[in-house]
Amino acid sequence: MTNSRRTIFFISLLITLIFSFSYDIPSLEAASKEKKNRKKKEIQKKKKKTNAKDKKGKKKKKKSKYIMRKGFYKVKEGDNLRVIARKLNIPYSTLLRMNQKNLVRNRVKPGMKLVYVRKKRRVRFYGKLYNGVQLDSGDGYNVRNELYSWGTPSTVKLIKYVYGEMAKLYPDGTPALVCDLSRQNGGPLKGHVSHQIGIDGDFTIYKKNNQPASMSITTASNIDVKKNLDFLKILYSTKMVQYVFLDYSLQKTLYESAKNYGWNDEMLSQMFQYPRRPGSRMGIIRHWRGHADHYHIRFSNKPLDPGVFIYSPEETDDDEENVYQDDLIKNRNEQENDDATLTPDPFKTSSLGTPTSGRLLAGVPLENSNSYRFIYPEYIYTTPEIKSLLGKVFDDYKKSFGSTSPWLIGTLSKSGGGPIPGHIGHQNGLEVEIGFYKTGKQLEDFKILKLDEISAKDNWYLIEKLISTGMVEAIFMDYDYQRVIYDFAKKSGASQDRLKEYFQYPMGSDSMHGIIRSIPDKQGYFKVRFKSANLKK
Repeated sequence: MTNSRRTIFFISLLITLIFSFSYDIPSLEAASKEKKNRKKKEIQKKKKKTNAKDKKGKKKKKKSKYIMRKGFYKVKEGDNLRVIARKLNIPYSTLLRMNQKNLVRNRVKPGMKLVYVRKKRRVRFYGKLYNGVQLDSGDGYNVRNELYSWGTPSTVKLIKYVYGEMAKLYPDGTPALVCDLSRQNGGPLKGHVSHQIGIDGDFTIYKKNNQPASMSITTASNIDVKKNLDFLKILYSTKMVQYVFLDYSLQKTLYESAKNYGWNDEMLSQMFQYPRRPGSRMGIIRHWRGHADHYHIRFSNKPLDPGVFIYSPEETDDDEENVYQDDLIKNRNEQENDDATLTPDPFKTSSLGTPTSGRLLAGVPLENSNSYRFIYPEYIYTTPEIKSLLGKVFDDYKKSFGSTSPWLIGTLSKSGGGPIPGHIGHQNGLEVEIGFYKTGKQLEDFKILKLDEISAKDNWYLIEKLISTGMVEAIFMDYDYQRVIYDFAKKSGASQDRLKEYFQYPMGSDSMHGIIRSIPDKQGYFKVRFKSANLKK
């Protein structure tokens, strides 16, 4: 190749290289930018993942059952830091650290106030309302908003009872106003911290001269002292109130008036936070800011002190208070002997809730009798009407048959109702276990019986007597035992309509017909569930 050709070749090669290099520069820049963007996106994705993890971690964290509160301890004679730490159940080092500034050589003097942190159980103001009941306007009160007038069955019964008693005392008085209880299913309610589980309610304060009920500011000059004290007294007598939140200034007015009316010191101390400081945790009536225009009442689902009722000295003298409950039961027994169907004052003794979940207010025990005997003497409490009914039925049986062998009574309820170990029901005094009458004699215990051992005649007579009272909701027994009693009832001349009304048999053990229903296991007893007595408004 000649020199000229070589020169031309190298020049052309150089030109192509220059053009190719200049063409690749933008593509390289784009690639580098794309790489940077890809890295940014990866970093952002990682950040999002870590934030999401943190959020999930925060959600999973459960609130502690306890909250920490600052407390004060007044040093007494003979105290030292270690003794005080043991009393307060906190570490000595923590107590020392919190009070280091006020101590000289770690010594304390009588009268000194030491600061410490105490653990307090967290109060639940939140939740849902299950099986709520709506409160309608009634005697002595009107409902402001029907959408927010839902509460637990016991809360609604209590409100009706309390205002019903007020209507009896003041028949010409202006009805009170029931403001917000809870929504139908509970949960948060606008403008309220609580009112979520059906046990909180807002109620207007009675004002002088029968002024119309309203959520207006009440003062010592316009409050109707006597009427409000009667209202609080009725609330207190139910023993089903946890707290009444009311402004401290109104507490003072009511407290001083109650003292003038002759209320004893014990009742005043239990009722009022006053004259203790507004932050004191004593008394049912407590101060809460913003409650000078209404009562906020928190009811209880379980009696605070079942079987005991305390009234003001206007109704009972101090000497009589100790024997009041015995006299009450004695008077009821005398009334029941005169009239077995007499309905007692519903909230002196009352069944609250359902048999499987409820309480028995001031239950009365069954008395010993020749007609029956008890297996569990501690679980023999019920309402007066059911006690009277059972006594009458068993006495009728005794007169008709003249048998010397008593029937066997199992579990009824505890004195205050509520759960009993080994039982799902028997919580509100409306259920009773009665042992099957065995041929020739009664059982010694609730043992499983053979079908030919059951005395169909005796058992049919008792069951028929119970159902004829109209107070029986259901009777539970084994399906095969039903057949034995059904066959005897049919032979003895019971009409077909009555058999259909009384027995589930022969429709099948899953049938929903009849008052007598089956339970899955053979037992030596049948369970009677009574209807709840109708409460007067």
